[in-house]
Amino acid sequence: MHDRRQRIKVYLVRIALVEDYMPDGAWTTDYRAERGITISREQTIEHRVQSSLELETDRELTSRIAGKLGQDSAGLESSLESSVRESVKQGLERELILTAKETVDVKDIADESGSVGLRVREYQSAPMYKRIHLVLRVDCDCCGSNRLIRAILDAPTDRIAKRVVEYYDRTPEQAYYTGFLSATFQNGPAR
Repeated sequence: MHDRRQRIKVYLVRIALVEDYMPDGAWTTDYRAERGITISREQTIEHRVQSSLELETDRELTSRIAGKLGQDSAGLESSLESSVRESVKQGLERELILTAKETVDVKDIADESGSVGLRVREYQSAPMYKRIHLVLRVDCDCCGSNRLIRAILDAPTDRIAKRVVEYYDRTPEQAYYTGFLSATFQNGPAR
């Protein structure tokens, strides 16, 4: 059996878009302001980050090629994506730890005149990524064709986003951004 990596070559055609990105589930609560609790200390914030790659093949073209080869299109697509992912991800698949230190000075929540019912204020952070939209050309020796594949690469940055989320007695929660922290990378645990 031939090594698939020798039969498939991947080329970068262009970078279509670069944007800041924070995964929805990445927000963590670093500390909370509550009634009667005041915080004043230096704190280290840590997030585990990892590059990730998503691929989207042209399903119609893959289906036609699979028909010519007498193969199942889902199997060919899966095999192609696996081979492309393997060749593109080399060197990207490692976990890093992003750390930053900040001085925390949080006053407790006090009753205000005309009380708005603020119960808890959470100070949260999330790692920032650069989401890079790529267009790749894949040359496949096994079927003699080339095709374009769209890929999204989420690359960690050295920035941590900060936000505050406030919870009220009778109104929906409110969230607002408060800035960014510069952070440093460390190697994550060995696999």
